[in-house]
Amino acid sequence: MAEFTPRHFALKTGEQCVIRCAEERDAAVIIENARASLTGGYFVTTPEELDVVEEKERAWIAEHREKPGWLALVPEVEGRLVGLLNFENGAKRRLAHRGALGMSILEAWRRRGIGDALLTSVLDWARESPLIEKVCLSVFVTNKPAIALYRKHGFLEEGHRVREVRLGPGEYLDDFIMYRLVKP
Repeated sequence: MAEFTPRHFALKTGEQCVIRCAEERDAAVIIENARASLTGGYFVTTPEELDVVEEKERAWIAEHREKPGWLALVPEVEGRLVGLLNFENGAKRRLAHRGALGMSILEAWRRRGIGDALLTSVLDWARESPLIEKVCLSVFVTNKPAIALYRKHGFLEEGHRVREVRLGPGEYLDDFIMYRLVKP
């Protein structure tokens, strides 16, 4: 089981944010937030492809709570969940030292410092984990605010995938693969 103690952050607006592990009781809100976040254009999944039901989401959350190299964090502001960060390390022994994260924040809550709090939390957790040495992610090259945030946290570009995402006929997006080593 991944150990994570809830952390408290003051946002740029003065509001207080608690970063904590997702719990099975959060499933419905996480699904609702995922649907809302997918309309922003920064995700591979389209809104019509999101076919998660609460039971499946609860199982996904439980799996993230049980596996030592997995983590699902939610930012809570004024009692409301406003995003999600999930991290999963490699399933094979030779890849268990590295993992990938995905992050989403509701549009109305962006640029307040929530992404900063989530990244600080997951990187601190990864540093303390006996398993994790490398944190990876991929991001559309058009998502300039996210790229700036990742660079602020020491992420470096590891690769550039050309025409990685097909939006429609003749319309593509590239993405960056980024990483951050958390141990020497």
